[in-house]
Amino acid sequence: MKNIKEKDWWIILVVVGVVVLNYPFMSIFNGLIYIAGLPLFFIYLYLGWIISIFIIYLYVRFLNNS
Repeated sequence: MKNIKEKDWWIILVVVGVVVLNYPFMSIFNGLIYIAGLPLFFIYLYLGWIISIFIIYLYVRFLNNS
């Protein structure tokens, strides 16, 4: 039963990552807005990528401690 729940969480994490880094959200941030000289679109992509890696890291760490 534990493996089924772990698999479900992995699927949820992948689906959320794909949705966040897909068209509807990316089009919101695709404009001529610059922060510190960088387009908001690239900041969104890199932050989304880094945050998703960090969430997966925390999840794996939690699984190893359980």
